[in-house]
Amino acid sequence: MDNPTGCKEKLNSSTWDSFKLHKVRDEEESQTTLMGVVKFLCWLIIGILVLGLAFLSRASLLLLISATGDGSVQFVNKPFSHLILGCVLIIPSILTAAKCLWKHSLRPVPMLSASSLITVCLLEAVASFGTASLVVIYLPQYDILTMVFISNSICLIPSILQVISLNISHRFKVAAPLAGLLLLLGGYSLFLFVQMFYLKRHDGMSLGLVILFSVLTSLTWWENFISNWKHPVFRRLRSDVDKCRNVMSLCISVVRTLVTACVVGALIPLRGLEWSTITDVASHELRIILGLLGVQAGASVLCSWFGGVACKIHAVKRSFGLPLILNTPVVLAAFLAVFSVHYNEFLQANNGLNLSDFCASSIGVADNTPRVEVLYSEIIRSICNQGDIVNVLSVSLVGAAGVCWWVGLILTTIYVWTQNVNRIQRTSEIFVRRMYEAAFLEQSMLLNTRLHIIPQCTEKSDPRKSRRENLSIYVCATLWHETEEEMLRLISSVFRLDRFREKRWKTSDKSDDSFGFEVHVMFDDAFKNVTDREAGTKKRVINEYVESLISAIDETYRIFQTYTSSDSLCEDESCASEKKVMSTPYGGRLCYTLPCGNNLHIHLKDTQFVQNRKRWSQVMCMYYLLGWRLYRKHFVCQQLHPEDVTKIHARLETEKKNTYILTLDGDTEFQPSAVTLLIDRLRRYPGVGAACGRIHPTGFGPMVWYQKFEYAVSHWLQKTAEHVLGSVLCSPGCFSLFRATALMDENVVKKFAMKPTNAMEHLQFDQGEDRWLSLLLLQQGWRIEYCAGSDSYTNAPRDFKEFFNQRRRWDPSKIANAIELLGNGFEASRKNPSISKPFLLYQILYLMATLVGPSTVCFLIAAALSFFTGWNYNWCLIVSVIPPIIHLIICFLATPDTQITVTAAFTVLYTLAMIGGVCTAFSEYFFWTICVHMVFIFMMFIRRQISNLTLIGERGGGNGGRS
Repeated sequence: MDNPTGCKEKLNSSTWDSFKLHKVRDEEESQTTLMGVVKFLCWLIIGILVLGLAFLSRASLLLLISATGDGSVQFVNKPFSHLILGCVLIIPSILTAAKCLWKHSLRPVPMLSASSLITVCLLEAVASFGTASLVVIYLPQYDILTMVFISNSICLIPSILQVISLNISHRFKVAAPLAGLLLLLGGYSLFLFVQMFYLKRHDGMSLGLVILFSVLTSLTWWENFISNWKHPVFRRLRSDVDKCRNVMSLCISVVRTLVTACVVGALIPLRGLEWSTITDVASHELRIILGLLGVQAGASVLCSWFGGVACKIHAVKRSFGLPLILNTPVVLAAFLAVFSVHYNEFLQANNGLNLSDFCASSIGVADNTPRVEVLYSEIIRSICNQGDIVNVLSVSLVGAAGVCWWVGLILTTIYVWTQNVNRIQRTSEIFVRRMYEAAFLEQSMLLNTRLHIIPQCTEKSDPRKSRRENLSIYVCATLWHETEEEMLRLISSVFRLDRFREKRWKTSDKSDDSFGFEVHVMFDDAFKNVTDREAGTKKRVINEYVESLISAIDETYRIFQTYTSSDSLCEDESCASEKKVMSTPYGGRLCYTLPCGNNLHIHLKDTQFVQNRKRWSQVMCMYYLLGWRLYRKHFVCQQLHPEDVTKIHARLETEKKNTYILTLDGDTEFQPSAVTLLIDRLRRYPGVGAACGRIHPTGFGPMVWYQKFEYAVSHWLQKTAEHVLGSVLCSPGCFSLFRATALMDENVVKKFAMKPTNAMEHLQFDQGEDRWLSLLLLQQGWRIEYCAGSDSYTNAPRDFKEFFNQRRRWDPSKIANAIELLGNGFEASRKNPSISKPFLLYQILYLMATLVGPSTVCFLIAAALSFFTGWNYNWCLIVSVIPPIIHLIICFLATPDTQITVTAAFTVLYTLAMIGGVCTAFSEYFFWTICVHMVFIFMMFIRRQISNLTLIGERGGGNGGRS
């Protein structure tokens, strides 16, 4: 009953064959529940660290300030205490100056104009004078709780400037800072009232100076709140400061250090003390004061750093704003808890006594008292020194003033809670100043967070929509004789990008991720000769590799079409990919329309018409896309309308600016999020000509295992070092994004298309075309960046022959291009700010280490032989040199296959010899060697996990940081 009708016609298999072979990886990148839990734990841990470090910084500073007061009997050497307090104030300036000098040595910047320099230095001198006077002179006169309250009052000028700025652009948003301003003024009024009428402080001058210096201190953050002031003076000042941030920060550090030193240096003689007594400090006092200094400095630096991490992982609200705001009540609660616990213990031990008796008994402690108890005693003494501590009304009024200041700070910095942090945003774009204020850590971190005031614009002028309409990406992939499995990886990635683009195009709130793209696959050696037996002639037809590519496209199209097809069943015929076939001067072209409307072009190169190899495919692609497609239409338009040459040139520059080229290899696999991270690099930083991601080798076997380790060390670590110290020197063609403006610059593509004329040029041009193109961009002043969050995967060589041939191309090319860069180093340094003199020195040392690597191996082998056998070291050195000489002779005389066989044998022998030599050399110190190694691995692991926090934010926080 197989065929009930008895017919013998052949049935269509699609009507009964429901079993499919799913070879395409069509899954989308999505956040799993585990990743959500990991992100929440990261936010929680970072938030706790920020709060804990801010608490340690504030508490240790207040104890230092209290120790300098006249009422402190535990700390009698006041000059020494004042000196340490001054050191606390200038430590941020010293650290900032060191950082600026380091950055200036790597990337020199122009100097500030004289007027801007004088203006900034005067403002900073006034602000630092107010800070030093308030902290060193007047805060020690108050109790430790009032110090906590006063520290929140230093945002009066920022609130005034913010009201003015928002009133210019967003009047409806001015309510919060205006209310904060009123609360700050109310706090000052309450403070004056309670100090003069309840606590009987009749020194009005002293109270007025406290308020004056707190206002002058708030001048520190003036720059953050004048960002939209349109007066030419402010525009010129902001422009100068932005261009010369390193120089400005260095000058600010010097000014603040000098002013603070003058205030501290003049205070001691004015108080009738002698600096000569600074060495007469008791040992227990020295340990406590220096301990407070170390805790305050370390906690402040770490809190500032972790605060930046919290912003970068898009946890501004949870792990940055909330912990810093809560630090004030936490510090108050901790001090009051210490006071309450000791007071209750006192009452239990002494019945019938009261609070005044407790305060009287807590004045002094013995010299051998533990340091923690000394600090507890200082807290109790300071709180008891409030004045009328038993007067509930006066304490309540002081607390009310503190609440007004605290709430005023919250309302002044309310913009932090709605702050948008974009992916891969630099710290300089999140914070205005490079330094924190040690005396007011959490306040400075909140007020230093950049206030973004975006002018209101209509829908017609919405900059997001202009980017959405103009940004175009040309995906340029090069294929040769990849397997069908490798082709499926590439094609699946392209189809995923097609689906991603369609979703982002339809989602208005994700317009920054929207772009138009077109795929061009350059297929080398795509034809073969076939003899026509009937006609007796030969003809050119596509080879089996092209057929595999077509099969991979059809299979991928069928899988991805199910997501867009409205049919309930999507059979092969209904979902088959339609293609156009056309003949071209270089061979042929296949044109596809992807399921979501983007175009895929397969350029089939015939070696009889065009040159083979990857570099010429890239040259052909760039000339076709950037020359024929982009430049020619504007050139023709200019010929037809010469009167509009300015407008046509402007349109050309705009299109070049918004056009990128994504280069891929035939076996590259990636997710759309990796592309968006590279786009962010080029879109946000105009000086970046190319950006590359992190390449992961895939496969199985010993050679792949070795390459995974090698990629982690030689590629990821090396590119990270180059990115930090200067610029990445090689943007790999398997996954990189290039700016069209950079490629169309002088001496880039035109020089990239030159034919080699000597051996050195052959090494540069054809053995490592990616490094050669990157060098051309660097020589024209463009920067190349590395984005570790942009992951891609490529097949690694699985056998030694393929691996050896690959490295035989890469290594000589790397050395040749390094020599080219260093040979024209001064010219490159002049044109490219990323290529500094220290970076060139680093490259010289790296090149020298590469060149002496073989001789180092010979010396190690000689040392191992001498250790094993007891022979004379000179004879061992001669023996260790013999195998390399034999290998050189074989490389000159033998065939390539013989060379690879001999090289593989030598590799095994040298590996065993090195392992034996290292193990023997360290056998005597095996335990300590393992300990050092494990500590190093642990430190690298911790550093890696901290880096991953930023990557989690980059992937998961695409539309801002309101979490």
